[in-house]
Amino acid sequence: ELGRCSTSTPLVIDKPTFMDELFYMYTSGTTGLPKAAIVKHARYIIGALGVHNLNALRPEDVIYTSLPLYHTAGGIAALGRNLSVLAISRTPPR
Repeated sequence: ELGRCSTSTPLVIDKPTFMDELFYMYTSGTTGLPKAAIVKHARYIIGALGVHNLNALRPEDVIYTSLPLYHTAGGIAALGRNLSVLAISRTPPR
């Protein structure tokens, strides 16, 4: 079946922006059914950089989080901080 799959690069129509949706976090819904909380790129990046800067973290520091990574705070504190450090370290100088 894999032989029938396309090997061409997918077409990118629009590049994501800072204000685009990154993911939907479903809440437990205190007043009824679960609701989708929209998390945008801006919120995630600012949260991740906030954890990094407010704690004066260095690239060699290790973060222990007792929250599961699928929890918004756990994911932003642990994964987001590491992704932001990686992105910053690979950004070419202007």
